[in-house]
Amino acid sequence: METANDPSGIVSLPYGLLISRILLDLLVDLSSFKPLEIVTIYDTCTFSSIGYVLVGTTWLKKESIKARTESVKPTRISVDSAAIILKDSNEIKARLTMLEDGLEKLLSTTDRLSRP
Repeated sequence: METANDPSGIVSLPYGLLISRILLDLLVDLSSFKPLEIVTIYDTCTFSSIGYVLVGTTWLKKESIKARTESVKPTRISVDSAAIILKDSNEIKARLTMLEDGLEKLLSTTDRLSRP
């Protein structure tokens, strides 16, 4: 059985840091206990063993990855729908081009007005 009087310092509670923080917030004097340095290394093997997957630079739970892949289903669109979408995208592109031209004219006008 684990005890608090273990002289080796190997035995510790699994949530020691959290429990220590709670005790300090409750103004419990912990000065009689020496701090224990934890020398555990967390690497890719550790995270993988507890159910995480590295995606890019972020660790995600395997269940969330699986849910994402299951929720994204490819859909089929008709030729008519594709034509409408392409037409709409071309109209949007034309409007963005006109907006960009207008902003460039506005910028050049404000530059001319701001010069002495």
